[in-house]
Amino acid sequence: MGKSFFPTTDAKLSVWVSNYKSKISSYAVQLSLTPEQVNNETTYCDQLIK
Repeated sequence: MGKSFFPTTDAKLSVWVSNYKSKISSYAVQLSLTPEQVNNETTYCDQLIK
């Protein structure tokens, strides 16, 4: 199996999640995400960042 693209440290994960959160809504249409799904993702990101 190839190398994972997920960060391996908490500090790097925090940066990755913050970036994901800031961009997920702009890709919602391309990913066929509903507003509720985008909201769920951003809420989950907030929980991870804390």
